[in-house]
Amino acid sequence: MLTRIFFIFSFFLCSLNFASEKNYKIYDCFTFFNELEILNIHLTELYDEVDHFVIVEATKTFNGKKKPLYYKENKEKFKKFEDKIIHIVLDSDGKNVEKMQRDAILQGLKNAKDDDIVIISDVDEIISSDKVKDLIDPLLNKQANLVRAELRSYKWFFNRWDPVNPFIEPVALTKYEFLKNSTPHNLKTDKTQKYFLVKEAGWHFTHMGFEERVVPLLKALNKKVNHRYSKNTRMIVESARD
Repeated sequence: MLTRIFFIFSFFLCSLNFASEKNYKIYDCFTFFNELEILNIHLTELYDEVDHFVIVEATKTFNGKKKPLYYKENKEKFKKFEDKIIHIVLDSDGKNVEKMQRDAILQGLKNAKDDDIVIISDVDEIISSDKVKDLIDPLLNKQANLVRAELRSYKWFFNRWDPVNPFIEPVALTKYEFLKNSTPHNLKTDKTQKYFLVKEAGWHFTHMGFEERVVPLLKALNKKVNHRYSKNTRMIVESARD
């Protein structure tokens, strides 16, 4: 009798464990330039929460100039994360690199299923591991097709909360099924689409490293973005003092 009860109880526990296993994967997909320290923070924060990281870097800057593949050259530094990393290289002709680089995320999703969750961001846009469940639940429960994460924005230094833009909503999450009818760049940048917002969901660490690191990064951006700062380091200093 006791043996039978033990068998039934064991079967019940196994059934619960099987039922609790998720039937989807989470792909954390982002573009990367040269932010090695930020990349380490990003991977460390979300390693236990996602199944794959899709890292996309390009051979050209947004200005169309040739650049090194910084992740490829430093991949040994990230060896402890490599079992989850899918590295995509965009060998661009230098035109519309930002859009092409972000849309190259799709190359890392070749094995994705319709119910898999796709996070679309830049490397410096980091979701808190504590907020992952809050962000994906609206997708799993069919409450929304698109979710955005509100992030605290830090600029120039890790301890400097940006007084001009304290909160931003740059990160998009969706199911692969929905992404197939759009593009990663469109879902991330088009704010006219209906979405579910999760507040205080992480951090945006933009232009870290101050003058010696920021100027090269700004010079790599397209002319429309970089003309104010990239030629004028004094403006960067004054902005950081605000």
